[in-house]
Amino acid sequence: MSMQAFYSQFVDYARNNRKLFSLLINMAIGLLLGFSVYFIYRTYIAHREQKAELMLSESLAEFQKAIRLELSGADSKAIENAWDEVQSIFQLGQDKNKSAALSAYMGVFNAQALARLGKLDEAKAVLADALNKLDYSPYSGIYKTFEALLLIESNDNTTVLGGEEQLRALASDMTNPQRDMALYFLGCYQLSKGDREGAVISFRTIDALSSQVASSWQPLAEKHLAGLYQYDS
Repeated sequence: MSMQAFYSQFVDYARNNRKLFSLLINMAIGLLLGFSVYFIYRTYIAHREQKAELMLSESLAEFQKAIRLELSGADSKAIENAWDEVQSIFQLGQDKNKSAALSAYMGVFNAQALARLGKLDEAKAVLADALNKLDYSPYSGIYKTFEALLLIESNDNTTVLGGEEQLRALASDMTNPQRDMALYFLGCYQLSKGDREGAVISFRTIDALSSQVASSWQPLAEKHLAGLYQYDS
């Protein structure tokens, strides 16, 4: 029997069965209302996310301006004012888009701006809140590396894993898509502590990873290695 014939028989049966017919009418009304509410909700969500996306885009433009200003060698007061403006913009974006999915990403950039301003405790709190919402983000390795560096910079030993331990864990995690980034900063940290042997191992590991997948951190690692080899010679 075709589906059309089956449907015709079902309609005839429903029309002759008052209880079933009433039930189907109520179900149809419920579905109609349900789809209407769902459609309105989806429209609201889309509008909300569009607003958040626009604010994030505008905020990132200011973030890039502050970085360019810093790289240009501008005076410290101008740089501080620029990062203060960036921080205010991202904070406003978070406040106005608390329910949007992009709010957590705004928190990451807000934390970076706070760190640039030397407000490390505030930066850690904002970043920790954002990371709670970004566990499954494909970029979580980047954010966690930033968190580890913040912990190291502020000498924070109150967390389960200290900054150095967290950085080492990220650098040794073979499932971490941003493992090369963690390795690079671990190597830099090891150099700052006088652990040249450890730094060489970290930088060489990036080279090994780059043979499988190209790494944007490899040229920087090679530059450090070249400097270390030159020092040895």
